[in-house]
Amino acid sequence: IYFFFWLNPLFKTARKRLLVESDAPGLPEYCISSRNGELLEKVWVKEHSLTKALFKCYGFRFSLLGMLLGISSILSFAGPVLLDLLVECAEKDCSDKTIGYLIAVLTFSRA
Repeated sequence: IYFFFWLNPLFKTARKRLLVESDAPGLPEYCISSRNGELLEKVWVKEHSLTKALFKCYGFRFSLLGMLLGISSILSFAGPVLLDLLVECAEKDCSDKTIGYLIAVLTFSRA
């Protein structure tokens, strides 16, 4: 709900009447394909390599998204491992209860 607050005016309009194409909000400047095409072409002429030009134009954004995706993948695999450690600690009567509590907190806080 919080991430779509920018749609509230559109929802209010939709309650009053049918929406038309002009009711939709415009794209931000960085999302317009013609602007991105011109930027890529300009950088590609300088770099003479499509890979370098793509990285120079969009590298930071996609690198950041790649890191977030990597963290998400690691956390999705961490759940079963942490749960296995928690069960193992409970069955073997851990000598250090702090480790058991830490594993429990990590297991349930990542959900």
